[in-house]
Amino acid sequence: MRSFFVFLMLLFVGTSIYGQNGDYIFGQLVDGDNNEPVAFASIRIKDAAMGVISNVDGTFRIPIRYKSIGDVLEISCMGYSTKLIDIQELKETEANIILIKPSAMELSEATVRAKLKKLDAREMVRIAVARIPQNYSLSPYAMVGYYRDYQIKNGNYNNLNEAVLNVYDSGFSNKDNFSNEYELYSYSPNLEFPVDSFALQPYDYRGFNKVIPHAKMENTGGNELVTLMIHDAIRNNQIEVYSFVDNMAKDFVEGHRFRLLGTTNFKDRSVYQIDCSFRDKDYYVDGTIFLDTGSFAILKLDYTVFRRKKPGELDSAINARRTLFQWF
Repeated sequence: MRSFFVFLMLLFVGTSIYGQNGDYIFGQLVDGDNNEPVAFASIRIKDAAMGVISNVDGTFRIPIRYKSIGDVLEISCMGYSTKLIDIQELKETEANIILIKPSAMELSEATVRAKLKKLDAREMVRIAVARIPQNYSLSPYAMVGYYRDYQIKNGNYNNLNEAVLNVYDSGFSNKDNFSNEYELYSYSPNLEFPVDSFALQPYDYRGFNKVIPHAKMENTGGNELVTLMIHDAIRNNQIEVYSFVDNMAKDFVEGHRFRLLGTTNFKDRSVYQIDCSFRDKDYYVDGTIFLDTGSFAILKLDYTVFRRKKPGELDSAINARRTLFQWF
């Protein structure tokens, strides 16, 4: 069983996961080259602060009332060309399959070539980490966020919870677990999906009634959101966060290998795509970090930890994968 916890800081709020309801238009985003679903893409009314995020299987739903608010849907995702769709053309009685095209991976711009002659991938990441204080706000700010957590068990969604909240962040110079505040606008467990009562219990490492094998999840406030925010490696780059990233400001660059894959784009911005990895006898890491080619701001970080299978160990005994997804 894999668990996914996603918190996307957006200037709009999302709707709940794919289901059957006459008040919504349903769709699925698909990669135009390989027909794979496109997860965590932004689907919003162009020039309006209203939209949703696609699920891990690429599905989404938007309220039919959006048709009276705007004419164009803007679909954007890291590594894909932004797509505009006439919202009036979307079908209301069946699912809409929408193909989006991956951006070409190229290193053709003169400015990019000039930087690549002077910098390797490790040095790019080193600059990006060093510039976190410059690229993110040190002053207090507030943002509206859409929160969703769920599990996928045997290919089905379980324990799906959604919320809309306001985050009051005291700035990147402070540790958010001590100074940040959260205002809950709405919270809704989606009871259309199965609920695992065991998963709802708090982690118990004393009685071992509920634990994560080969890892430890501290109870830092009674909910997954607070835990996620504390383990945000970019936001809390000067404290220990999670496996092998450790203290991002000190350990991340020296503890990983980096390889420049090329450039892509996001909303007409040129972006470096860099592979990061880690290997030892017990674990290995696959990750991708996306950097703005101008400011070296970290736009997105995908980071997955795998535990190596031991001789004679059954597959079912392995906590094989832990995925962390961060998007700024």
